[in-house]
Amino acid sequence: MPLLAFNKPSGKGGRPTLAILAAILPIGVGLISLRYGLPGKPGAAPLPNVTINPVALTLHAVPAALTLIAVPFQLHPGFRARHLRAHRRIGWAYVGLVFVAGPAALWIAPSALGGAISAAGFTVLALAWMTTTALGLVAAIGGRLADHHGWMTRSAALAVSAVTLRMYLPLASLAGADFVMAYRLASWGCWVPNLIVAEWWLQARRLASAAS
Repeated sequence: MPLLAFNKPSGKGGRPTLAILAAILPIGVGLISLRYGLPGKPGAAPLPNVTINPVALTLHAVPAALTLIAVPFQLHPGFRARHLRAHRRIGWAYVGLVFVAGPAALWIAPSALGGAISAAGFTVLALAWMTTTALGLVAAIGGRLADHHGWMTRSAALAVSAVTLRMYLPLASLAGADFVMAYRLASWGCWVPNLIVAEWWLQARRLASAAS
């Protein structure tokens, strides 16, 4: 998950390119996804919920898009260090947005393209996103900053599923895969690997910290 590039120690010639890419991807997808809040949802994907649940889709897509725009700033250690007050304010906004987008995702999941497999994938994603975010908030309120960082890293990994979903589907199309089958696989594949990478990175960081 490229967003973890933000949390790597800086080197001399370092990681500027990867960090820029890590910011551009979620911010770009977030800005483009804001179109779901416009009348008629211009350029919307041909998915069932565009016509079946247009209001719920907007309530999911627009707040989720805003969380994507927030994620690079919240994960960037330099931004956190220099703008702690802004980090906290954006963090509160992020939590609020998750708890609008998450329930709306549960509302539209049963109508997802691909039937029960897709519905289950997006339902579990929404529940995991809200749970990790809530645990991150509780940890922050309790002053457990290491736990807060861990849970919000997981939350960000789940938020970025919107990016990986938009990466997997075109690749599947180029490979000639059936779109409905690809969508079923992507409903799980867009977030499970993200979460695994986040867990691996958090564990590696804990081990490195214990060894130092």
